[in-house]
Amino acid sequence: IAPIFTRLEQGVIGEDGALRIGPKVVSSTTIDFAKMDSAEKLSEKWTITNNYGNKLEIALGKRDGKSGLLVTRRDQPNTLDDTCFFMGSKSFAVAHGGRFRLSIGVCSDLNLDQVTYRGWGESRPNFIMWMDENDNDVKQEFITLPRVRSDRASENVITGDVPPNAAKAYIQLGADAPNLRSWNFILYTHVDFECTEGGG
Repeated sequence: IAPIFTRLEQGVIGEDGALRIGPKVVSSTTIDFAKMDSAEKLSEKWTITNNYGNKLEIALGKRDGKSGLLVTRRDQPNTLDDTCFFMGSKSFAVAHGGRFRLSIGVCSDLNLDQVTYRGWGESRPNFIMWMDENDNDVKQEFITLPRVRSDRASENVITGDVPPNAAKAYIQLGADAPNLRSWNFILYTHVDFECTEGGG
């Protein structure tokens, strides 16, 4: 039996080839950067928590006709190349023991599959942080963004199981490497999360 997970429901394909729909989605959150039109709307669901040396501009914007949350290098002559940032969603409810699907839309001229790099004791990886009902960390699940192109936004999809003792989660995005230089950019278009009800 092969498990599948669609945008709407979890299901399985039986040995006879028939699709049997499973539990419905019971928790979801959507952060559509491309459709946001103000910093106030952004701050309702998203927080920029670190911008090393204030070297980066991180704000809603456009790049080559595409809209989203744009990360670019500020004009800072005679400063070190080193950049680092991380930011994340506000916490949201999840159904413990269910299945989840996370979709991240991104466009960049950098190789973002390197974001779990750890150098000089620093790290700003992409991850899902699972928490219990009392906001205690349960599990940190690292994620990477291997599908990245500079000419259009690509969808990176991560699926898996919600930890059995998780009741909440938040999503962090960021990079300690590679460094952004004056010509580089990262454009996030959306972050979508949904999960099904647990198995009991």
